[in-house]
Amino acid sequence: MDAVTNGLKNRMDFRMRALPVLVILHVLTLAAWPARETAADTGSDQLLIAAGDAAALEACITQHSEELRPVDFQRALSALLRQERFTDMLLLSTAALSWLHGRPQQEEHRTFYLYKFNHSRGVALLRLGRTDEAVAALLAAAGYSPVSELGIAVFPYERDLGDAYIAAGEYQKALQILAPIYALTQAPDLADSFTTAYEKSGHDPATTGRYLLTTRKEHSVRMTGVELMNDDGTPVRVDALRGKVTIVLSWFIGCPACHAEVPFLQKLLKTYGEDGLRVIAVETLGAGSKAVAYHRKHFSIASFPFLSDPMGRNGALATQYGANGNHTWLLNDAGEIVYSQSGWSRTLEPILETRVREELGREVRGAPRTEPAAAGTGTHESWHQAPVHLED
Repeated sequence: MDAVTNGLKNRMDFRMRALPVLVILHVLTLAAWPARETAADTGSDQLLIAAGDAAALEACITQHSEELRPVDFQRALSALLRQERFTDMLLLSTAALSWLHGRPQQEEHRTFYLYKFNHSRGVALLRLGRTDEAVAALLAAAGYSPVSELGIAVFPYERDLGDAYIAAGEYQKALQILAPIYALTQAPDLADSFTTAYEKSGHDPATTGRYLLTTRKEHSVRMTGVELMNDDGTPVRVDALRGKVTIVLSWFIGCPACHAEVPFLQKLLKTYGEDGLRVIAVETLGAGSKAVAYHRKHFSIASFPFLSDPMGRNGALATQYGANGNHTWLLNDAGEIVYSQSGWSRTLEPILETRVREELGREVRGAPRTEPAAAGTGTHESWHQAPVHLED
């Protein structure tokens, strides 16, 4: 017993002697941490501070031109948008474009930032009421859009361009932009803009469902050229999955919305699987074996297959069909995309289920057959409007 007591006493004495050293190390760590954070955000902070004055902004960019990165401009622009400083946002986005055009052509993700900066400039102009200039800037953004097929993925420039045409009184042009996207997604945050463009163009509100159905058929795109891989390395082509209505989920490790969506997709598969529904999940960021371990641990509830795109960010799902993390497509039995949605929330569940039932030939005006999920999780919580029923 004495030996045990002496041992405990010696360990306690050592800890007490070491305590001042640990305290000093902790203080030094706390002191260094803000410095590291500040260093990481210095560029965007300097741009944000200077954004209110043209001369100061020019001087800031000239002085730090070699140190600045495109992401510094983007962070500052995002902050200005949140603060609704649209005049400063216009000044900074214009300067960002000038800076980027002066950089070497091999600037990483150059096209992406040309898209982002033109889009930011268009949004600022739109909010400032300069609609003609806003249209021009947003059309420039469209030229650099990561996805060329209109309606495959919803990019903000398309909604904003539609709004810019509405503000300019060009309702038919707004409808041409908004209708294919809304027909494909029925995203509630597009509903007001679409309705305005549709009715101001002289269309009868009673014909909305039929119009959307026709538009969706006209703009349907077959998902082709997508080569995936099973866990065991066996290749799988999406083209070969025709013959069934198929939900394709793009997911990534740590995706919070995916954790809400996977259980719902499993419910859909359980409810409609015997009717001809198929579900597959695809990891599209190239995580490889880590993704396999992750889905086996966190998505064990799912009975549908988890595949991967061996090309990752350079694969067809990302480059041709708009997968940028969490994305959901619904394919009809001919392999055509009839629904496409980036992000996920509980409020989107009835929209997807309605589309599934339409493609399976189910009556869509009745209540969904799956149990409604609790609200309050996922992304895009402001999306609340029920889908428009499409009529033959």
